[in-house]
Amino acid sequence: PPYLVAKVSVLLARVWPMLPRSRRTKAVLLVTCVCWRLALALSFWVRVRTEGLREFRAQLGATGRPVVVVANHLSFLDTLLLVPMMPLHKVASTKMFVSGHLLKIPALRTIIRAMAHIVVPFKAGGDADSFELDRELMAERQRELEEHVKDGGVAGWFPEGRMNPGEDLLEVGQFRAGGFGVAARNDVEIWCAAFVGNAD
Repeated sequence: PPYLVAKVSVLLARVWPMLPRSRRTKAVLLVTCVCWRLALALSFWVRVRTEGLREFRAQLGATGRPVVVVANHLSFLDTLLLVPMMPLHKVASTKMFVSGHLLKIPALRTIIRAMAHIVVPFKAGGDADSFELDRELMAERQRELEEHVKDGGVAGWFPEGRMNPGEDLLEVGQFRAGGFGVAARNDVEIWCAAFVGNAD
């Protein structure tokens, strides 16, 4: 269902452009969240233990300030876990920084575009360890995320900038400073999620 809702939304955007924070974007985010919650609940072989989830859902944004959510990045499963953890009343106003390589995966590309997430413009041709960015384009995209936050939206990203490549999965990689400019320049709530064991 998330893919179908996203696909219809992207097709409609060709004749009826999607505006930031449109109902269609919110619908894709909400449907995705609900479907992933359902999928995890029905996947009895997947054990998910959480600490602080009730507080996270109840208190996220309770101060009235904008919200930033950051998490370590062990695997593709991180996003499939983080989105369903979001409170339903906030998930529809969430934008994330996502890596451009995800747009090469057709179903994901459709969902990312329909959710209006912001693609990090890594320079092409670099090796896997390179974090070289198109600086001008990234500055533009950081401004876009900052405006989203100032308008009361939720911003999210994996500050390591990639999945943890280390052998010790309990060791968090070095955080990239760029995204934190949003938090440094604005009075925001900062929430952190720490994933352990989902790289197995």
